[in-house]
Amino acid sequence: MKSLNKPLQLVQLTTTLFLFQFLAQAQAQTPPDFDAEKAVGIHYYEVENLQRRLKLEEAQLAPVTQILDTFNREMDEIALQYAEIFKERNQDFDKSVQVAMSRRDPSQMEGFKARTREILPPIAQEVQIKEQDLTGELQEVLDDSQYDKWLKYQRRNRPRSQFN
Repeated sequence: MKSLNKPLQLVQLTTTLFLFQFLAQAQAQTPPDFDAEKAVGIHYYEVENLQRRLKLEEAQLAPVTQILDTFNREMDEIALQYAEIFKERNQDFDKSVQVAMSRRDPSQMEGFKARTREILPPIAQEVQIKEQDLTGELQEVLDDSQYDKWLKYQRRNRPRSQFN
């Protein structure tokens, strides 16, 4: 009876180990994240946060608020204008990742990357132009020390576009 249990235990142990290894591989292969809006650099600035960081005076608050609201509205317009493209790129990314993972072949992502390099850079350039316009407008309103703080704040908080 003991000799019959050993092969059964060995089969059980082997099956358990195989199952654990399979589950570990499945968990280790979580797909990376991709957000087309973030990839082109669309982002928003909060007036309250900037007011605290730059120590804005009461007289500066209204024009800075207006400038930032305009910038945020422009980012909304860009996001809305290209919403279909962003949705399509995100869906294509998900499909490409699934194919690449199922075939265990990262080269399956090349088509997605090539198409994305064609479509997104002009949108990223548009976002960059809006960012430069914002910086120019704020330079007119802020004093030199506040403007320097703005540039540092902007460098730290602005997401880097993957296409600039």
